[in-house]
Amino acid sequence: TVTTTNTSTIVGTNSYVWNWGDSTPTSTLSSPTHTYSATGIYSISLTATNENGCSAIATKSVSVFIFTTSVNSPTMCAGSNAGLNALGGTSYTWTPSANLSNSLIANPIATPSTTTIYTVIINNNSAGYLCTKTLTTIVTVFPKPISAFTFTNDSCTNILFATNTNTATNTTYQWNWGDGSPSNTLITIPPHTYTNNGSYTISLTAINSVGCNAITTQTISILNFTPSVISDSICYGAYSQLNVLGGTSYTWTPSSTLSNSLIANPIASPTINTTYIVIIENNSQGYTCAK
Repeated sequence: TVTTTNTSTIVGTNSYVWNWGDSTPTSTLSSPTHTYSATGIYSISLTATNENGCSAIATKSVSVFIFTTSVNSPTMCAGSNAGLNALGGTSYTWTPSANLSNSLIANPIATPSTTTIYTVIINNNSAGYLCTKTLTTIVTVFPKPISAFTFTNDSCTNILFATNTNTATNTTYQWNWGDGSPSNTLITIPPHTYTNNGSYTISLTAINSVGCNAITTQTISILNFTPSVISDSICYGAYSQLNVLGGTSYTWTPSSTLSNSLIANPIASPTINTTYIVIIENNSQGYTCAK
């Protein structure tokens, strides 16, 4: 914007015409202001005419630099970062400089722990000009939700019972069981059954209303201990081979009519109907399971 001061000296009634040199309408005010829309050098002329129709013209050049600046106002989740971005300058100075990756560039990365107001001084010395503007902006920090859960399971079964221990309003939850099965978005979840034995990483993701998330993971080991035993009937004086599956060691009782009470498949030769009890243990993969 150019501000003029008319210093013409004319006796009697006079009129003025200002020409701005940019094809915009002239002005007949005594000392008008004018705003240019583009950078450049313009020739301003003032024509003064007295009451007798005599006129005089004064011309001066003005150099105009359009200094347009801007700065963004980002948001972020606590514990993450946000990118600040100022435009229009050739050099920049940000304050406060703490929690900025570089306080002397146009686009520093901000990592404040709380909502913070930043000030940026934007200088532009291109084309021989020296222009300065100071802008303020705010980085809004949203709190993260809390993700926490406990789980219980008998290590000798394939069923997991998990509990979300930090439910909150306006927060959604997503369970991942680590076995490729579909995730679950319920706050109170039913027991989860694993198909195969192994070690699995369970995760619970909490997402609040502004999109901030928190993830908690825990590892569980599954050994689905499902032993089985086969019943049989024999004729008097004959024998039957008992057979049990699913263990690494076995103990049969009563042992008196068995060929070996400590194997999976002893030979039984009872003389009367007999009920055998077998204790099946499995300590594979570091587990100790018994039935």
